[in-house]
Amino acid sequence: MRMAGRLPQEIQAARLVNYLRFRGIKCHCEQDNSEWLIWIEDESQVSESKDLLNEIKHDPDNEKFNIPEQEIKKLKKQERKTATVVRMSERWDRRMNPGTPVITATLMSLSVLVALVTNFGDKMENLHVGLFMSQSDFFVFPPDYWAIVGKRFTDGLVEVKSGEVWRIVTPIFVHLSPMHLIFNMMFMLFLAIYVESRLGFWKYLGFILGASIIPNLLQYFFFGPAFGGMSGVGYAVFAYLWLGSKWFHDIPPLDETTVLMAFIWLILGFTGLIGVANGAHGGGFLFGASWIIFSYYSKNLTRKISNRH
Repeated sequence: MRMAGRLPQEIQAARLVNYLRFRGIKCHCEQDNSEWLIWIEDESQVSESKDLLNEIKHDPDNEKFNIPEQEIKKLKKQERKTATVVRMSERWDRRMNPGTPVITATLMSLSVLVALVTNFGDKMENLHVGLFMSQSDFFVFPPDYWAIVGKRFTDGLVEVKSGEVWRIVTPIFVHLSPMHLIFNMMFMLFLAIYVESRLGFWKYLGFILGASIIPNLLQYFFFGPAFGGMSGVGYAVFAYLWLGSKWFHDIPPLDETTVLMAFIWLILGFTGLIGVANGAHGGGFLFGASWIIFSYYSKNLTRKISNRH
């Protein structure tokens, strides 16, 4: 995998990518600040791709690069059938060049550290309990479900209201078994680092905070404080990439197995057949989906406004 070059406009990058794929050259583009990078999978085709890139850069309106819409649809359909998650080695080579995944690495390190210090929840009396959303109603199981949900809305989050605001985030670092930790860390390692690279430090930090706070609050209010794990963040990342790959050229599609397993796990949780944090899973998915949907429509709106001027 090598970079053929850069283009200043997304429309140029999209036309070039469609043309290259039409010619049988496997490629994709990704955004890097105000430019678009063109990546070629087969190194033997890089030279030809560079020539074509320079050609469209100097002659953006060249009709040579106009591919019929029907052919573009065929190419995209074929690509989705054969596409897989980008190999880890390629992700590090291409995605991480702009910078180290500081936030993702920190989240993973803290999760592992908390798991080791608390022995996956066995040492609940100290650090572990201090990371949950609340301790005051931890073991309260009233017969009236909606009554306790209402009580959590009106009188809950006692510790948070008292100043322990970190509790709305810190449950993401709590993992109660090795498999729980491994599963969530795989999500972060294979998927989240790409989102961090694409969004940049500050946007990704906002994404992580939202993907932590909103799912944690939903889980707490509707299911109680006895939960933990990075899975809400994981489902936010999943939704971002799954939907984003349908709308943005620089987001590679997830492989069908990953998509299938993520949805099966999500649905099984709500059936009650497995004990998982449904509020966190569902909340994370909705947050990630909302983020990418807002990005897509705000980008289109900005483009329409700029075209008018």
